[in-house]
This record gives sequence, structure tokens and C-alpha cells, in this order.
Amino acid sequence: MIIYNPQKFIEKMLEDYKNNLGNKEIDKKENIARSFAINAAIKSGQTLSHEEMTLLIDRLFACTNPYHSPNGKPVFLTIHQSEIDKKFD
Repeated sequence: MIIYNPQKFIEKMLEDYKNNLGNKEIDKKENIARSFAINAAIKSGQTLSHEEMTLLIDRLFACTNPYHSPNGKPVFLTIHQSEIDKKFD
């Protein structure tokens, strides 16, 4: 992970941390971890090399919960062939 602007990264991380303080379901350590993960994440539209993509997938499936992002959003969906066939029928 390369942080191009450390000051902006820390400021945004602290802002996200403060915004999550109202959520009583998240303890302080998890809040910090989520804030870090969200701000260190690869942003939509960012171009990756083949090696970076492979490393990212390997790291994803090494996680204890590879199915959800730190926000609880799904990381990927499974679309069955029958669903694809219906869309292109």
C-alpha cells in the first residue's frame, strides 16, 4: 500500500472514526481498523497491473471474512448461468 498524502490519509481516517463513534455496535479497535481499511482501499476506477490484481485476490481470500467490506457491503456476487441466459435471451 502506498499512501501518497499521509496527512490527508490520517485526517480522513480520523474523520471516519469520529463519524462511527455513534454506532454502539462497533468498539474502538474495530472502528480504527474499519477507518484504516476504508481509507487504504483501492478506489473505484484505479488501474491495477495483473500482478496487483492477483495479489489483491490472494489477500482477499486469506481474510477471515472475504465476503464483506469493512462497511458490511458485499465484496462480490455470484451470478448463475441461468440468470445470464435470461438477460440475453
